[in-house]
Amino acid sequence: MGVAIGLSLGLASAVGRADDEYSNPRSYSRYEKDTLKDALVATKTEVDPSPEGKIIDDIVLRRLDVFEKRDPIPNFLVTFLDWFHTTSKPFTIEREVLLARGEPYRQELVDESARNLRSVRQLSLVLCVPVKSKEPGHVKLLVITKDIWSLRLNSDIRATGQGLEHLLIQPSEENLGGLHHSASLLFSLDPATYTFGFGYKIPRILDSRIATSIFANFIVNRHTGKFEGSYGTLSYGQPLYSTKAKWAWGADARWLTDISRRFIGVKERTFDSKLTPEKDAIPYEFKTDDIAAEYFVTRSFGTVNKHDFTTGVEARRAAYRLPVLTGVDPRAVRDFQDRVMPVSDTRIYPFLQYETYSTRFMSVLDMNTLGLQEDYRLGHDAFVKVYPVTEALGSSRTYFGATAGASYTVRLGDGLARAYAAGTIEANGRRVFDASVEGGLRLVSPKFVIGRLVVDGIVLERPENFLNARTSLGGGGRLRGYPSGAFIGENFLAYNVEFRTRALELWTIQTGAVLFYDTGAAFDRGQFPDLKHSVGVGLRVLFPQLDRSTFRLDWGFPLSKAPELGIEKPFPGDVVFTFGQAFPMPGVSPPSVTD
Repeated sequence: MGVAIGLSLGLASAVGRADDEYSNPRSYSRYEKDTLKDALVATKTEVDPSPEGKIIDDIVLRRLDVFEKRDPIPNFLVTFLDWFHTTSKPFTIEREVLLARGEPYRQELVDESARNLRSVRQLSLVLCVPVKSKEPGHVKLLVITKDIWSLRLNSDIRATGQGLEHLLIQPSEENLGGLHHSASLLFSLDPATYTFGFGYKIPRILDSRIATSIFANFIVNRHTGKFEGSYGTLSYGQPLYSTKAKWAWGADARWLTDISRRFIGVKERTFDSKLTPEKDAIPYEFKTDDIAAEYFVTRSFGTVNKHDFTTGVEARRAAYRLPVLTGVDPRAVRDFQDRVMPVSDTRIYPFLQYETYSTRFMSVLDMNTLGLQEDYRLGHDAFVKVYPVTEALGSSRTYFGATAGASYTVRLGDGLARAYAAGTIEANGRRVFDASVEGGLRLVSPKFVIGRLVVDGIVLERPENFLNARTSLGGGGRLRGYPSGAFIGENFLAYNVEFRTRALELWTIQTGAVLFYDTGAAFDRGQFPDLKHSVGVGLRVLFPQLDRSTFRLDWGFPLSKAPELGIEKPFPGDVVFTFGQAFPMPGVSPPSVTD
């Protein structure tokens, strides 16, 4: 068995293809190594160093309970707590494996199976390992998974030095009967409203690949107690679940009816027009009625390089209304509508779409999460989408729209570099209504002694902006140290530098630290970007019993003054308490009206 353990720790070279066509050499965290070691001992198996092409005579499932004896809790509580959790049923794991007994072992499909399982909300740790069979020319596939705690009080909190900006509490059962169905209730709070809601999601109906979900939420004003609106989504369809899938289809709908508001931290923004001498102090709020739906069918070709052709229909009606403002100069009201409010619009159209992308991936550790395998696409990813919009179908305007984007990713050891760009134009023969271009670069260094560097830059330019789309900056994301929504404009640019330490394991809990530098600006056409700068420190913690996403605590210090926000010095700065990294891995994808 010592040989088996040694092979397991050297699995990177054992299972990777020599030409790295599908799978790069894989390394494991200490937590994953210990898990693999225990699984090999428990199943009395050894890693097969050359499985490619051998016949799979068995798929061995090793389903780990949420809490184990190695976790930092008393042993008597392990059994007690696991009694309240239904471990994922064997078939819910095996149905995501893209190989079957009697088929030849193919590493690219094993890797894809692992990626599919890591995308399952109910699982944290996932390892797929070839192990020796007693039959010559045969191999077994060992699949190790760890459930997250399914009876959950999901929460998200964004608190800063100014107070509580956002609180979400979502009690749910994420794994009803071990079937990966999830049912949830929702309560959320922001500076102006309470929201109550429910949801139900079925990732696969019976043995099919069809998924469905419904979420509905209702909004109540915190101060008046009056009902303000609702929002939700409906979804039904079959995704492209693997590189072998040829067809996908879906129907999606969403709605939103509420009073839209904008805040700087916990204080509502106000608008002061330059066209009037007095201070107008118009609240940033307006009535929003937005409903959208789409239906699409996709035909997919290729294996190593995919080519997906999609056609469908999309429709959206967005209406924005300003409440009655008394005692305010009409010039200021018109200025507010022109500069702040989105433009009401109805669009109904067919569309054609083409996507192409590589199916090569790399697996890494300690990039966006801690101590668990992460998978990132290498090579190209590109799309183009065209859509004719006409008043004959009930749209507000007649024009032709086109959007396109591309990214390319290369590996830098166990780091990566990804460049991307995307743009949209909507025009007829007389004018260009909307035009935007976005681009960026993500650099992730290879790990060195205690961690790695992550550098990310992005720029968004809207040379034409008929719909008056705007982007805000500040808070827990791109510009920490400043209040959420502190800066807003048609265009924005930002770049961020983080040093992220390697995961430090405390029992099974994964921890890490971050040092960061942020800079960015949001600005309108004709304005020169006024870059703001901040620095800070952060803490990352991952509980594999609960989630793959990290808990995040960041303390940012603004280096640039912002007198309009009352910021004149770096201290005491702003603290953000939330989940997930401050800026996710970027990429390109075709936009949809239901996004």
